[in-house]
Amino acid sequence: MGMNGQNSLQKASLFKLIVPGNDADDTIKLNKLEECSMEADNNDLQRLQDYKEELEASKRLLAETCAIAKVGGWHYQLLNRKLTWTPAAYEIYEKDTSYIPHPDTVAELFRPDYSKQAIAKIKEAVAAGLSWEHDGLLLFEGGRSKWVKVKGEPIRDEHDQLVAYKGFVMDINDTMLERIENDKYREALEVRDHLLNEVGAMARVGGWKVNLQQRVMYWTREVYRIHELPEGTPLSLEEAFSYYTPKSQLLLRDAVKRATDYLIPYDMELELTTVTGKKIWVRSIGKAILDENGKAKALIGTLQNIQDHKVREAQLQQQHNIIKEQKERLENFAHIVSHNLRSHAASITVSLEVLPLATEEEKQEIIQNIERISTNLHETLYHLNEVIKIKNDSRDAIQTLYFKDVFEQVMHVLDLQMKKNKARITADFSGCDQVQHIPAYMESILLNLVSNAIKYRSPDRLPEIKICTTRHNGKVRLTITDNGLGIDLHKNGHKIFGMYKTFHEHPDAKGIGLFITKNQIETLGGTIEVESQVDEGTTFVITML
Repeated sequence: MGMNGQNSLQKASLFKLIVPGNDADDTIKLNKLEECSMEADNNDLQRLQDYKEELEASKRLLAETCAIAKVGGWHYQLLNRKLTWTPAAYEIYEKDTSYIPHPDTVAELFRPDYSKQAIAKIKEAVAAGLSWEHDGLLLFEGGRSKWVKVKGEPIRDEHDQLVAYKGFVMDINDTMLERIENDKYREALEVRDHLLNEVGAMARVGGWKVNLQQRVMYWTREVYRIHELPEGTPLSLEEAFSYYTPKSQLLLRDAVKRATDYLIPYDMELELTTVTGKKIWVRSIGKAILDENGKAKALIGTLQNIQDHKVREAQLQQQHNIIKEQKERLENFAHIVSHNLRSHAASITVSLEVLPLATEEEKQEIIQNIERISTNLHETLYHLNEVIKIKNDSRDAIQTLYFKDVFEQVMHVLDLQMKKNKARITADFSGCDQVQHIPAYMESILLNLVSNAIKYRSPDRLPEIKICTTRHNGKVRLTITDNGLGIDLHKNGHKIFGMYKTFHEHPDAKGIGLFITKNQIETLGGTIEVESQVDEGTTFVITML
């Protein structure tokens, strides 16, 4: 009897016990019950078959998913050290299914340095009963390698005893190679960024960009430094404009508009005021970036601090002007000396020609005239020698001079004049007590200006002379003020340092002193300025490097 028949008898007997009645009725009822039972068995079998199919489908899906994700599973029993892999794990390790994995041999599949790290980390985790994770590099024949991630989770029994580990191995080769490449690229970018910042700092030049729609500025580190702003401070285009002086701001606004509307690039030098109030010169270069329609969507450019360049440029221009002025004065000097020499020579020639024909009285007068001509000629040659000495002496060694020492030397020379004219002189060198200069020049400058103050004193008051020194913008200033006759600068200011120029009637006036003084000062890169009021006095301000 089959299994279904036995089940039917069992069900019939059970039915009789539960529902007593006649045999005919029992047979009908038993048949119906058997039909129901068979139907139930078929349903169970169908459900079982469906479950098996779903399970197989799930297993296939899991296998496909693992293959796609390149993930394999493993299980390791601590007691017997048995290691089991899933098929996907075999594929990742690139081993045939006949390969029997073992903890000792699996470790040899990795590059030695990674293998040592992994073993140490796993032993530490197992000793503490913790999970672990490790990235390692598998080695294959021919030198190939593959990055994998291996992770393990502890398994405990009902007594919370650690009995096994389970986990996964994942092929992360593509991810790691991409990460390594990204790290290299990032490192290269960081090196280039660092290099760009260092070069920008040395050249004092940075980059900028402005979004024309949002009118927002983007600056590099050096541009923030130029403005003396904290790096990263958000700025609008209008705020960027506000740092320029009014004149430069107008020029920059016009340049930005032409670059935006007509795509005309610009390169200009502008004056900028930093956050701390310093005014500096910058070079701003900009051009438009176009959209797909050929319209300007942004501006990009550079900003460079050229303050030092502008200072050197101004110094060079000043030196050029000084050299030009000296050249003109020397040419004028040569013309005057040449004229004087010719005049003196002609006078001597004429005198000598008429001397044989003159009477004794006339001869005496002619000889006296020749003596006066000789004296004038000697003075002219002396002045010529003084001017030439300025050029030669400029090659001498510059020394550290103390103003007090130079002043005392000058006072010894002028002592008699000071007493004779009851001149009062005060000196204050506390503002700056020393200077780098040529000793003979410094003494000549101070001697000439003080002696002039005595020479051109006012007849209405005793002469008073004040001398002081200060420092201004890193340079030494020597100021000499008197209460003498003064000079009409409106009338004579343009020729005050000219050769043989005098502005007061005085028997000792030669008009050569200020000419020589100016040349001595300018030869070493200094300047001399004068302020004066008629019948009030004169002030000379000498600036020295």
